[in-house]
Amino acid sequence: MLSPRYVDPRGHTELRIALEQAGFQVKGLASGDVQFPEAGGGTVLVEYKDVYQVLTDMASGQLAKQCRRMVEEAEYALLMVGGPFDLINGQLMGKYTWDHLWDQLLSCQEYGVMLERTVDRPQAIHRILHL
Repeated sequence: MLSPRYVDPRGHTELRIALEQAGFQVKGLASGDVQFPEAGGGTVLVEYKDVYQVLTDMASGQLAKQCRRMVEEAEYALLMVGGPFDLINGQLMGKYTWDHLWDQLLSCQEYGVMLERTVDRPQAIHRILHL
């Protein structure tokens, strides 16, 4: 029997529905969108964000707080960033440069969060199920 795998109901609807159909239980998580056991017994915590959500959370300081919490709560914390990285006049969302984004993602790595890039939510779902 598989150990409990959870998906937070407050996350992305498409993600929640697909993971529920794959056998994940819906449960409010203190941080992250998905939680499941690692083969060695540790806990994996995944936070999925569209690139524009990363930028918004970066600007508010929410991203750094989430990364710190995830590292405190799980042995393996993973930030999965999905969607297009569209540049307009060298900027993302009209005000952030690549340097802004990469600096923030580097900070998350320094906290101990692993990063994964996905093209879109279907690929993110595939990756989570593969993990």
